[in-house]
Amino acid sequence: MFKFVLVNILMLVVLVFFTQNSLIFYIEQRFHSSFGLDELLKGSAFSKGAEIFRAFGVFVNTSANVIFENNTQSADGAVFEINKQNDSDIMSFDDNIAEEELAKENISVQMDDENASADTAVIDQSLDDKIVLKQGDSVLITGDSMMQYIGIAARQNYPKLGLKVLDLSKHSTGLLDKKSHNWAQVIKDTLAKNKDIKLLVMLIGANDPWGRSINGKFYELNSSEWREFYTGRVDEIYKIAKASDVRVLWLSLPCMKKTGYAKKIKLLNEIYKSVSEQNGQIFINTSEYLCQNDEYKTHIDIAGKRSKIRQDDGIHINKIGSQILADEILKRIEIE
Repeated sequence: MFKFVLVNILMLVVLVFFTQNSLIFYIEQRFHSSFGLDELLKGSAFSKGAEIFRAFGVFVNTSANVIFENNTQSADGAVFEINKQNDSDIMSFDDNIAEEELAKENISVQMDDENASADTAVIDQSLDDKIVLKQGDSVLITGDSMMQYIGIAARQNYPKLGLKVLDLSKHSTGLLDKKSHNWAQVIKDTLAKNKDIKLLVMLIGANDPWGRSINGKFYELNSSEWREFYTGRVDEIYKIAKASDVRVLWLSLPCMKKTGYAKKIKLLNEIYKSVSEQNGQIFINTSEYLCQNDEYKTHIDIAGKRSKIRQDDGIHINKIGSQILADEILKRIEIE
């Protein structure tokens, strides 16, 4: 009995040693305070476990991306699909190879009669503002799991037009918290090392619509303090891009299936749109292409065929929906 208890205690210590950052982040989100644990562990010998775990995560993520990309280029087997359940990003399998093959094509979307609306005129007008790029320029793809299939589509298709693509999309990330992944710093460092990047494309926020502690005090989503804080995080990305003379194209989050979550996402989109307009950059409302009157739907008519565009979790975009958005991004680009 003593050995059993001892082994379990040792296993628990090892688990905490390596996953301490995730545990602290969970505690902070759950109880709106870290209780000083982050400061207590910072710089201590115990913090080395988090560094090892982070390095291992980078290795696994890099390896997975290679496998992920190779699998999407073949219809011989199952491919990975990003899925999200209970507000946590996970990987699942998608054996619908026909969808994958259709997603690789340059799809022209034909909306059926019930989907036709006055939004079409708004979409056409938004195409007037073009991002001028030259052959050999690079496009930087950033964002969370909502962006990952779009990134794959861009890597497959944009080089055919003379554009290079650097895809840094990473699941389980956001702008609200910088502890696990600091997008501002990542983008700043990337632009400094890659002078050929002329366009930054961002789709993010699925993990962000929650209250958080700001300067030691907790604020609910959409409080004036929260909005000011998050607006600053978004604007920071634009300032970094502007400093490197890089254009920004920001994609909104699409409408969501669950009503409560959808309302939260709408608040984020208002911020994204407002900051984009203030900075004179391009904002694409993805709901115009993936939703009907801003309401969630799973299928649209593509080339006369009813095709699924969303994943079963009611949140993520599948390969076909992502290809549609990758094509819409291209419509905003003029290549010299």
